[in-house]
Amino acid sequence: MIEYSESMEGVPQGLAAIPFLTNVLPIAWLSDAQIYVDEIDRSFFNSIGDFKKGYEQMYPGVEFRGELIAKQVIDYECFSSDRTATFFTGGVDSTAITRKT
Repeated sequence: MIEYSESMEGVPQGLAAIPFLTNVLPIAWLSDAQIYVDEIDRSFFNSIGDFKKGYEQMYPGVEFRGELIAKQVIDYECFSSDRTATFFTGGVDSTAITRKT
């Protein structure tokens, strides 16, 4: 179980699943597994191919075959707020310098 200091009530399932999916999708791709979800945000769903290409470029000798299968792909409405959040892992991936070849 996960506990948050803020209420997550009202956060659509298709948005709440994104942090989990960004961590698990690469594993699914490597093991040629399918991940099934009831709903997912359309913007996120449409971006999967782009960040999958990033993994393919980093590891050209590896096949990334798994996939995300959603019953519904939903356009969620976003409301403006003066509250913001930035997530920073502090890991090597978040501080690495990339070179263009």
